[in-house]
Amino acid sequence: MKTNKKLLKKISNKICGKLILIAISLSIAGCMTTNNINNKDKATIKISSFSFFAGPSIGGIIDNTETDAVSGATKIKYNAGLHSEINIKRYFIETGLDYITFSQTFMYMDTTYEIDGTRNFSFQQLRLPLTCNFHFFKNANNKPLLILKLGLSVGYIFSIKIIDNGTLPNYIMETWDFGPGLGLSIHPITISNKFDLGLYYDLYRGRRVYRDYYNIEMGNLSFMKFGLGLRFNN
Repeated sequence: MKTNKKLLKKISNKICGKLILIAISLSIAGCMTTNNINNKDKATIKISSFSFFAGPSIGGIIDNTETDAVSGATKIKYNAGLHSEINIKRYFIETGLDYITFSQTFMYMDTTYEIDGTRNFSFQQLRLPLTCNFHFFKNANNKPLLILKLGLSVGYIFSIKIIDNGTLPNYIMETWDFGPGLGLSIHPITISNKFDLGLYYDLYRGRRVYRDYYNIEMGNLSFMKFGLGLRFNN
């Protein structure tokens, strides 16, 4: 059984690693393919825009609120992302690479089992989003003013620090997570005929990444991120 789990984890790591490499390649392509497409109107696949996002983020591991033995508190951290939107026969697909940080504390108090203390989490993720985008309205550059995004996201925790204070239960922390995401972006400010400035807001709730005695059913990763977005229009 242990051998099968190790094999599945190794296969999962390889697949997710390749997906992140694909996202990086597509993001770089957003800059490089602009000059290579001579006839944009007739192209069935083309890069429609290239965007950079940065701002604060809120969230982390969801604690079990159905017990008084554990409670959680999160801190505001930050995120950044580099995305490309691809026009495939008028279907708009967005992908890229996101960086996001988390900081939170779990507080435990269970006199029955002599559990008392705090567990502090600090970790960083790289995420691969893949969304289908829906355009609404036009701005001064005749580009989409409002974009609704629906899709999935895969995340990899590449750096983590956990500090325990007191007598606490054992835990398991996963490296990978995935789940559905919802996003919204608006670009009302045109800097030039190529650049638009705006805002973005994303929500995500993924699979369980943390387990202990009190968080058997919970421990999912969830967050919201928002901030400023700079879009380069092809």
